[in-house]
Amino acid sequence: MAKDRNTSKNIEDVEELAGWVTTKKAAEILGLQWPTMSQMVYDRKIKAVRLGGLILVEKESALKYRAERDLAEKTREREKLLKEKLASLTPEQLDALLAQVETKA
Repeated sequence: MAKDRNTSKNIEDVEELAGWVTTKKAAEILGLQWPTMSQMVYDRKIKAVRLGGLILVEKESALKYRAERDLAEKTREREKLLKEKLASLTPEQLDALLAQVETKA
């Protein structure tokens, strides 16, 4: 029996091609579940194209989004830490801190 050259068993799976990745691979890059990744594509938060029935995500767009998300997360963590530190100051310490800030301004 001859091999059918059109069966999917004979076609190599590729997750990246010329800077474009599958939505599954993009979800892995971002640490997201596939449905969340798909919603981001449809909301145009990440650059993507449709090629026939396949949606490809621009890898650079996914990496940029991840970097922006990581920076926002670090900023939120820093703000939370600063708020906690400010909340723990006594009124005298707070007055001294405000005086330092006003002097530098």
